[in-house]
Amino acid sequence: MKTFILSLAAAAALWLPQSASAQNSSNVIGELAYYGLLELAGLPQPQLLYPDSVIIRRTQAVRSPVYLRVPPGHAKNWSKHCGRYNACSRPVYFVDDNWYQRTYVPAYQARHRDRDDDHDDDHGDKHRGKDKKNGKKHGKGRDKD
Repeated sequence: MKTFILSLAAAAALWLPQSASAQNSSNVIGELAYYGLLELAGLPQPQLLYPDSVIIRRTQAVRSPVYLRVPPGHAKNWSKHCGRYNACSRPVYFVDDNWYQRTYVPAYQARHRDRDDDHDDDHGDKHRGKDKKNGKKHGKGRDKD
C-alpha cells in the first residue's frame, strides 16, 4: 500500500509542473492573461510587490533573480506555488499587476511589433504568393497551363 501511495505521489509531482505550463499555454507573454517569467531587457524598470526578492530553497549555486507576474495570492503563499514556475530555488521579484498591464504589455508589444515589421519587410512581400520551386504566382489571374 505504501508503494502505491508513493507511486501516486511521484506521478502527481511529475504532472503538476506540466499542468501549470499547459494551463498557461494559451496565454503568451505580453498578453493581459499571462502569468510567469518576464523578459525585462530594454523595457521599463518594474514596480515590485515587495522590495526584496523571495527565495524558498537556498542552494549552493548562486542563481540570478527572475521577475514574475503571478496571480493574486501566489506571491503571499509562494512556498505553495513556486514549483509551478520552477522558481523555488531562485530569488524572485514579483511585479505589480498594474505595472504589468499599463507599462510592460504596451512596451513589450511595441518592441515585438517592430521586430515583426522588420521581418515582413525582409521576407514578406518579395516572396508572398509565389511557388518556391518555380517562382509562379498563385491565385487570381493565374495563367492556365
